[in-house]
Amino acid sequence: MKHELIRKLYHEWQDYINDYLNDFIYFNEFLKSKGYIYDILAVGKKVVIYNVRIENLLYIINDYGITVEIRYYDDKLKNYINIHKYLI
Repeated sequence: MKHELIRKLYHEWQDYINDYLNDFIYFNEFLKSKGYIYDILAVGKKVVIYNVRIENLLYIINDYGITVEIRYYDDKLKNYINIHKYLI
């Protein structure tokens, strides 16, 4: 599947949070520790929005801290598609 790596990273991050509750890190910090570069697009009171390219796919991530919403850019539809349900 084309989203298998982001799915694996998401589950690895969730496992990390469950194992190290006292050492919480945001998903973007987790991605950075894995060597991925992201660009922050916006910062709000309770959300950080950033994009990251993984395996030549562009993802937009709304990071709410303990939860994230992940969308990818579909070149054919010229639109972002929410894939969060696929990740769970």
